[in-house]
Amino acid sequence: MSGKDRGVARFLSGATPASRLIAIGVACGALAIIPLPVLDRLPQLCLWERLFGWCPAHGTTHALAALLHGDVPRALSYNLNIVIIAPLLLAIAARDICLLLRHR
Repeated sequence: MSGKDRGVARFLSGATPASRLIAIGVACGALAIIPLPVLDRLPQLCLWERLFGWCPAHGTTHALAALLHGDVPRALSYNLNIVIIAPLLLAIAARDICLLLRHR
């Protein structure tokens, strides 16, 4: 595998700051655009919940979407782990922005 191919593979795997920023931006952008009632109508695809009947992350996607729509009480009602997930996503994005700016 050539150096260029390895760089493309690293980017596509999410191992670079730019690829993580794009992934976070696209995911959060989509959740901010999709209305919450549409998310409620989608089928549940959680393998963990299907196997074990319980999932500690159940409702996290809905919680992030509600938070991006500005509905904090609804976000907290979906799953309290949004209190950890949202700042973590912001910290990852901020770190990756700093890394990209430093390398330019």
